[in-house]
Amino acid sequence: MTFPLSIAGRTVTDPPGLAALVRADAAAGGAILAGQRPRDWVPALVRQGLLPAQLAVGLVAALLQDPSPSTLVECTHLARALGDRRLGTVLAAAVDAHDVGVLLVPGEEGRSVEDLLLLAAAELAEVDDAEFRGNLLDRLRHAGLASAELQVLARGGNAEEVRTWLPAILAEALPDAAALASLLFRQDTRPATVAILQELAEGARREMWQAMREADPRIATDVRLRTALFPLLSRTASR
Repeated sequence: MTFPLSIAGRTVTDPPGLAALVRADAAAGGAILAGQRPRDWVPALVRQGLLPAQLAVGLVAALLQDPSPSTLVECTHLARALGDRRLGTVLAAAVDAHDVGVLLVPGEEGRSVEDLLLLAAAELAEVDDAEFRGNLLDRLRHAGLASAELQVLARGGNAEEVRTWLPAILAEALPDAAALASLLFRQDTRPATVAILQELAEGARREMWQAMREADPRIATDVRLRTALFPLLSRTASR
């Protein structure tokens, strides 16, 4: 039997009571247990077998409907700690559900509430569904979250999406090298990725090549890829 739960001397008798406690502790910045926030003590309850994981996932899904910025930010941490991919879809839906005045409130680490929700959604969500993936990529692009964009592309993007989104990602900064390398080792996205890399200035190409070599050892031994990206160098080396 899950309830009643005893948390730092407080007795919680039902799920709404637990949700209220999480909201209050999120707003207070962690006042119930010294040095801990709900992102710490809720997963601990799950690990200890005191709170079923399914109930914890439902708790986060319910709290993501709350318009309080502090609750929404805490939910991004809770979702990551629980690691349930179903919450990725709920996090993305929360971006559409909440008012822009809530989404633009500063959250943590210089990020807005919207940024934090999108980053957690990009990390957790299953992106096999083309419509969901397209909407998420569009949201990430408008939020300027290029690294998360690339991660979504690497996990589930198709060749057309690579052609659409990757040039702008590469134009912004040195991307996540491991994610970029993964596009090159997927047969469906390799040709489009190579074509885009070929359009870059040689200096930028070399920088990305080196970063990918460090992130994925397969890059260093991929002769065909090296020839495609640096044809002049490859011809000189073969003489």
